[in-house]
Amino acid sequence: MNSNEKLNHLSQKQIEEVVKKYMDKSIKIQDILDEYDIDVKPSKLLQLLPPVKTQEKCQICGEYLYKKIESRTSYSYNRDSLAGFCMKCGHKEYLKNTWGQKRCTCNGCLEIEKIKQEEKRRLINELYECEHEKYKFNELELSDQVKLLYLLFNNPSHNTCQITPPRELSKNWVAYINRLKDIKAISVSSKSDIAAFCVEDFPRRYYVSKVTYDVNVLFDECDLKMINNNIYFSECNIDELIMLLKEYIYDDLISKFEIMLEDRRLQLYISEEANNSFIDLIDKISYTQILELCYRVAVFFSDKVLVGDIKRFVANKAVLSNVSKFYNNAIEKNWTLKHAEIDYLEDELDFFIHRVLNKDISILKEVPSAELITDSGDREKDYNNTIGYATE
Repeated sequence: MNSNEKLNHLSQKQIEEVVKKYMDKSIKIQDILDEYDIDVKPSKLLQLLPPVKTQEKCQICGEYLYKKIESRTSYSYNRDSLAGFCMKCGHKEYLKNTWGQKRCTCNGCLEIEKIKQEEKRRLINELYECEHEKYKFNELELSDQVKLLYLLFNNPSHNTCQITPPRELSKNWVAYINRLKDIKAISVSSKSDIAAFCVEDFPRRYYVSKVTYDVNVLFDECDLKMINNNIYFSECNIDELIMLLKEYIYDDLISKFEIMLEDRRLQLYISEEANNSFIDLIDKISYTQILELCYRVAVFFSDKVLVGDIKRFVANKAVLSNVSKFYNNAIEKNWTLKHAEIDYLEDELDFFIHRVLNKDISILKEVPSAELITDSGDREKDYNNTIGYATE
């Protein structure tokens, strides 16, 4: 074993003696330097000492491992995570359960890891590489068609064959994925990244937001053309479209109301009765008017809590029901209901308005109705964000 030039005047046996004495903290380092005539400062001696042989054997080639000598002043939290290394093949063993766990990248370890990955890929293919029944897009329920298109338009894979979840998931992405899996419109792809599967019960368990999905739905050219031009749903059942619009409006309003309350250290408690009253408002007034009522309720109750007129937990349970009460009070007193400004929309509602209804967000100032959906008006169509689908 090569030694530092400052130790060249020592025999191998003497170097081993120096190492042994350095590891004995009862012996002063200066005494070691004087005894063996080593010309170095005490703080620099450790840098000259060779690694020591351990009783552990290399899992790659079977030779004994060596390890660096530990500094006398080192503490457990700043010790080198390298537990040992092999002089012959270069394999390295790292301490386990350390922050930022390292892995050896020697040729032997890389080969072992390659074999493991190939076995994992074989198991994934064995379970998920199979033929699935194909469905026509126009055979899906309207709500499922919307869900599938939403995922495809926000699909980093940019085709109709596979869906890859984006880095930032929208609120309902996982819910849409689960629904489409349930009806077998999509299925987990055997081409999914290995890391997308859980270690436990591999590969049956996986992360819904990380695997890739095969699309088992076929689009004909006519459907694709109409979808890309935002006119596919123009001939769909109006009542179903209105119902879906109301559902997306409800989800968006509840999400925004929760944010308003959280900003004021309140939480939204949803009881069945209060929820039904809130839903009824969507048939009476517009989205923007309900949004304004939500804001006024949030401010009113946060102020009440702030001055001590009401307990926070009581306010949490009262806010949703009071949106309807504020409305009823306004009607009784013949007040004009104001419209809130729309700073942003949840992705799902925005997609439904633009891509499904082919409208702009100005329709949210009106009560959902057949006339509102079928009226073409003077609104310009937006083709800037259309996407091209690759057929299978």
